[in-house]
Amino acid sequence: MAGHWVGSRWHQVQIWDPLWIRALLERPLDEGVPGAGFWVAGYYVDYDRHSLDSLRIRAPHLDQVVSFGYGATSDGQVIGRDPEILKGVTAGQKRVILFGNLTGGKFSRDTAQAILRDKAVQDLYIHGVLGKVAAQRASGVQIDFEGVAPEDRQRLTSFIQRLAAELRVKGLTLSMAVPAKVRDDPRSSWAGAFDYAALGQLVDQLFIMAYDEHYRGGEAGPVASLPWTEKVIRYAISVVPTKKILLGVPLYGYDWTASGQGRAYGVKVMQDRLLQMGAEIRWDPVLGENVASYKAGDGEHVAWFPDERSLEAKLALAQKYNLKGVALWRLGFEPDQYWVQLGQARQSE
Repeated sequence: MAGHWVGSRWHQVQIWDPLWIRALLERPLDEGVPGAGFWVAGYYVDYDRHSLDSLRIRAPHLDQVVSFGYGATSDGQVIGRDPEILKGVTAGQKRVILFGNLTGGKFSRDTAQAILRDKAVQDLYIHGVLGKVAAQRASGVQIDFEGVAPEDRQRLTSFIQRLAAELRVKGLTLSMAVPAKVRDDPRSSWAGAFDYAALGQLVDQLFIMAYDEHYRGGEAGPVASLPWTEKVIRYAISVVPTKKILLGVPLYGYDWTASGQGRAYGVKVMQDRLLQMGAEIRWDPVLGENVASYKAGDGEHVAWFPDERSLEAKLALAQKYNLKGVALWRLGFEPDQYWVQLGQARQSE
């Protein structure tokens, strides 16, 4: 084993790990820069080896890699594992580091409130963000605050305005992941805090999380139906410049039990699993997803999930409305054939 110091802590790594060696020597495997046309962005997570495997192969076909993600304490300290390994996979021009209101592994409304409402906490948080993105030699920052209280709407906008100014001075970009919505309701407990019109003027890109139309804790239904997705896009482009918008595309589905509890599976795992269960699978051409049903030891199951036809339709919508591109949640979930379609989309402009 070998290692290196990070702050006051010694991090051990396996000396035979070629990715770490490349990271240490700063010789990226993918030295490309973001393209000028239609973008394909992908989220990388460090808790699934499949995500890293996908990134190693597909990095040259991505315009931006968003590394998920740092959390925060209630007093504004940035916490999380440093994605050092990305230095051995893709060049800094494509790397963006995500910072969220994650505390204890979950998005925390209380943490968001502390950062947005207390200047001293916000000062410490911004200082931490700037330090991390510099240490990772990334090109920019993405903010992903979820579950923000609607009464913090203006505070959230002011925070983004302040952070954008700090990053601009350093030549860094700022993007933001925002919940999908089909209209602006400032009172909404989930999306009311996100003023698309104001935020769209401040950020370089707005990543719209156009998924979880139906979610694991609710009733069964499509993760992101085509009619709903198009409504989300049409609202967004009414208040945000189209070339700042990336459409979030889910690469997963949900399998619900009779009791109403859903479990998420990546598309390729979902497909294999349903075949093993002998599920009856039906494509819904209107909603643009598959629906499946089967029986198991815990009763009846219903699953909804996208496939290559869903991806094709989402790419067509993004191009129809002249969006900047699509953002994949997440790398490691996708079947290999998706990359043929994604490559064609990138080359279309």
